[in-house]
Amino acid sequence: MNDLLDAVQWGQVPGYLAFVAVCIQGIRKWWNRRRVVAIGPQEETRKSLVTARTLFADLAAKPRRTNWFIDECRRRTAETLRDLADQTGDRLLREHVRAAADSWDAAFAESPGEREVPFRFVGVPRSREDIEGEAEDLRRLDAVTDHAQVGLEAVNHGIARLNALERKVRGRG
Repeated sequence: MNDLLDAVQWGQVPGYLAFVAVCIQGIRKWWNRRRVVAIGPQEETRKSLVTARTLFADLAAKPRRTNWFIDECRRRTAETLRDLADQTGDRLLREHVRAAADSWDAAFAESPGEREVPFRFVGVPRSREDIEGEAEDLRRLDAVTDHAQVGLEAVNHGIARLNALERKVRGRG
């Protein structure tokens, strides 16, 4: 032990410390860059997830019919989420974003089509087709609500994972 202390002179210690500090900074920079790449397009991902959360909350509050999904601002929601998932390097974030896109597609597939309100005379009973159609619509609307809840949960987990990754990149986590 004394040989080691005798061999190290005070003039050489700052050089070793500088080398260690440079190595640590290089590793830290590489690790931080890896996290930034894992997030992918950060602002676009956050914006799309927040938009999807709003849309899923609308669906969960009141189920919608097929024409609501076909509207211009909602038509590309699942496609946008899948594109962002492909650009994301983090496995958990990618899974949550893809789950949200799958829930959006499932909700659209289950949504009932536009339905005409039948003209009825007072006192005339409803036809069997009308009763069966309304029952089928209610079943499908319940399925849309269930898919919306699953999608809302996936989006919330995705936003939480994105927040965790951003905190690690910025050094507050």
